[in-house]
Amino acid sequence: LSKYGVKGQTVLDPFCGSGTTLVEARLLGFNSIGVDVNGLSSLLSKVKSTPLTDSEICMVNDFIIMIENVECQWLIQRPSIDVKQIEGLDHWFQHNVAEELTYLLNLISQVENDNVRDFLKIVVSSIIVRVSNQESDTRFVAKNKNISNNVTLRHFLSRAKEYLDRISIFSQKAYKECSVQLINADSRNLNMLDDESVDIIITSPPYANTYDYYLYHKFRKRWLDIDVKYAQYNEIGSRREYSSLKKSSEQWTIDLKLCFAEMYRVLKKDSL
Repeated sequence: LSKYGVKGQTVLDPFCGSGTTLVEARLLGFNSIGVDVNGLSSLLSKVKSTPLTDSEICMVNDFIIMIENVECQWLIQRPSIDVKQIEGLDHWFQHNVAEELTYLLNLISQVENDNVRDFLKIVVSSIIVRVSNQESDTRFVAKNKNISNNVTLRHFLSRAKEYLDRISIFSQKAYKECSVQLINADSRNLNMLDDESVDIIITSPPYANTYDYYLYHKFRKRWLDIDVKYAQYNEIGSRREYSSLKKSSEQWTIDLKLCFAEMYRVLKKDSL
């Protein structure tokens, strides 16, 4: 961005992933647009690239303090909670973990501020695999982790404090006047963007048949009520497409050509 762009321009990342391009754009004074077929990526990118006001930081801190008090109270008496029902719940989550995730998400749903609510959702998302029976982010097998009561709340508190420190530093450095737009869409069709509307494109296109984002992130999406199937059926280069459906390698080239054609259309003439 520093080498090829000018402060105040608009940068597009059509495969924005976890939002690195958008974060750097905000720090350098660029407007940015991020597109990703994965709804969880769109939410994460939005949270990471959106500075919080002092008031919003206080709201997050107040929420953390509230959960700390709850955790202390639950050591004495644990309430009965109607668990949120998701597909695969009983196999992939201990009941006590599901209770604590449900409790956190119920409280978060009552937060009126959009930025604070989304920030807290991402905190929950970050601990879901850790407190599930899924072995890891890169190994999709069930494993008995014997997670004790209140451990889920403690993981949430630890991650919330870590993320709050990070977003506080980012919020001090970011250009508040810059805009960031997140779009959950397939980059083979960017019809929501006008012709020649962006100044620069910085991205990392997907690799073919490497990491199955749908599979490893589906429980995060289910807990956060994010559509699972949209990314599953539209992700370019997915293992599902090439391993399960046995598509030819030529399909990856066809898909990327469509993406590059759209990028060319939205990029201003003589831009990068």
